[in-house]
Amino acid sequence: MDAEETSAASSCISDSDSDSYERDFGCSGGDVLRLCDDDRENVLVKHRLYSMLGCAAKIYHVVSVYKLTKSSLTAKARLRDFEMNSVAVRNKRSGNANVRFAWYGTTKEGVDEIIDRGFDLSRTSENTGVYGSGVYLFSDTHPIDSIASTTADSEGLLHLVLCQVILGNMEEVVLGSKQRQPSSEEFDSGVDKLNGPKNYIIWPAHLETHISPIFILSLRLDLQSRRFRMEAPRKPSSPWISLVKLISITSRHLPPTKVCSIKKFYNDYTESKITRRQLIYYLRRIVGDKLLIAVLKCFNANMRNTENKRSSGKLDTQEIY
Repeated sequence: MDAEETSAASSCISDSDSDSYERDFGCSGGDVLRLCDDDRENVLVKHRLYSMLGCAAKIYHVVSVYKLTKSSLTAKARLRDFEMNSVAVRNKRSGNANVRFAWYGTTKEGVDEIIDRGFDLSRTSENTGVYGSGVYLFSDTHPIDSIASTTADSEGLLHLVLCQVILGNMEEVVLGSKQRQPSSEEFDSGVDKLNGPKNYIIWPAHLETHISPIFILSLRLDLQSRRFRMEAPRKPSSPWISLVKLISITSRHLPPTKVCSIKKFYNDYTESKITRRQLIYYLRRIVGDKLLIAVLKCFNANMRNTENKRSSGKLDTQEIY
């Protein structure tokens, strides 16, 4: 996710009606509020998770989404520190603080501790030390790995925290490292690899200033769901575009209200509340056949162009489609 996408996503998931909140969690004096199912932020956060889970979205069902309101004095102070450090890193790193979304999997008790005291190194089972001493989060595109690091509570629920992290200049940290701080003043955070990192490592000195939890998602693993099918995927006979990709592209040409509606129907489809046929029907009604056809034609043309370049040996590996 680049800086422009991060900024857009951040503004997209920070606008919600407080009337749609329902008090819940009860561990932090009102700092956590449960979002109603039809709340715009609920829809967008769930879609963020489902679209990144891919096939695994068939077996993980989001039960609840909570927002950290940052209403207490302590929470306000933490948010202020995060924003000030974001500006400081941006000024130090040529205008790019490299703020990204990241997932953190933990227990219900771990969520309570994060809300009350912030992030620390006490949860050793979650911060295993394979990349040194720090808090490990998973990139926005790898929520499944974050889910795998969690332990279900007494009600069978798994908990993820969607955060924003200040990464600044990232350095690659080798497996088995004993590092606990940047290797030089040139760096701000660690990653498992520079090209498409999965793990973000926030060093101990930055735990209170470089991680800002935003939402909590409670999930349930459902292997009995009719959404779960052990079927071999059919190979398409023509250029094929996934629903997630189609929604992503068309969303660039639609107003926020329509984007939210589309993502709500996609969430409903993922949760087996509507069929694929119904999803396509709603998608056509909201987007319109004219835009859908234009997107599909453009996508197919790009696919053919890519295949032609690949067959001729002229494909630039740096090109992004």
